[in-house]
Amino acid sequence: DTRRFINYALECGKTVAVPKCGRNGEMTFFEIDSLDNLERSAFGIDEPSEKLHRKFSSDETDSCLCIVPALAFDSDGMRLGYGGGYYDRFLSRFSPETVGICYSSCIVEKIPSQQHDIRIKNIITETGG
Repeated sequence: DTRRFINYALECGKTVAVPKCGRNGEMTFFEIDSLDNLERSAFGIDEPSEKLHRKFSSDETDSCLCIVPALAFDSDGMRLGYGGGYYDRFLSRFSPETVGICYSSCIVEKIPSQQHDIRIKNIITETGG
């Protein structure tokens, strides 16, 4: 759950953009100024409201931090995602700084990976980084 990260970033005056998953397998990021801008999607996750119009442009990604959720990570930064490939497609086109988040019990020795899988640079758990 990234809500605490989002709230903290907003309280610090940071620009926060969250993804909306499209049917085409791509994510579009929308800038939000409150968690109230999120609504439950058909996938059962919180996504930007249809009312938001400020898309986060691709030229803004080089100076951003992308928080990447996963079911598990290994010590090399490989991740077991949720099966849609959304983050791998996004991260293959852009190069933001990446931080993976998961519970410490979800750090495993090795996750099988393929050539298209993107390595996450940093991992944070409830016990730290």
